[in-house]
Amino acid sequence: MNYLIGALVGILLVLVVLGGFTYLHYLEVDSIKQEIEHNRQRQKSKAIEEPTQNTVSPVSQKAIDNNQQSPSIHNQKPLTQQKPVIYTWTDTSGNKRFSETPPSSGNYQIQELSGDGFSVIPMERVKPIQRSTTTERQTNSSYQNPTMIKQQLLSKNHTHCRWVVGRAYETYLKIEQHTGPNRSIYCDEYQERLIEMRKLAREGEACYYPYGYTSKC
Repeated sequence: MNYLIGALVGILLVLVVLGGFTYLHYLEVDSIKQEIEHNRQRQKSKAIEEPTQNTVSPVSQKAIDNNQQSPSIHNQKPLTQQKPVIYTWTDTSGNKRFSETPPSSGNYQIQELSGDGFSVIPMERVKPIQRSTTTERQTNSSYQNPTMIKQQLLSKNHTHCRWVVGRAYETYLKIEQHTGPNRSIYCDEYQERLIEMRKLAREGEACYYPYGYTSKC
């Protein structure tokens, strides 16, 4: 009889401990969700305030336009007609240069334009452009390649963070590329991955993930 009573007491203690851990976990997740929701509302309020601050009333804009136009009306002076010219010269690389202002040093030629603003100037043959090799193109495009970015993120994380970061980045790409009405599904999963990262950070395993909450959710 005493054995049964002790077993029942032990089971009750285990249930109480498990219930306490479950309640603490619920409070932690709820606080994180409230923090994310607060950040979302703050971003929306900033997006609404910026256009409001940059708007100018029609009356003020009209006064500004009148102030800008008034000096030009009173200070108009007759201008002497002068033929437009263009300066041509050859730079140190052998390229033909054209400009409305002369170069700071070196020899140059002056070409007078006609009344319509046209002038016939002899042009040199265009030099061939050296195309980049396949290796160079792959190197330049790999920076924006999502697969390469994911591999870099995985290489900077270990153990549990590798799966969480990889899944979070895949969901992040789906949110950025998705345009349909079901984008909220990806947003909910992305929010869960961020919560898991914060939980791992509290447990001593900080995850490297430079992307934060996306504004498209």
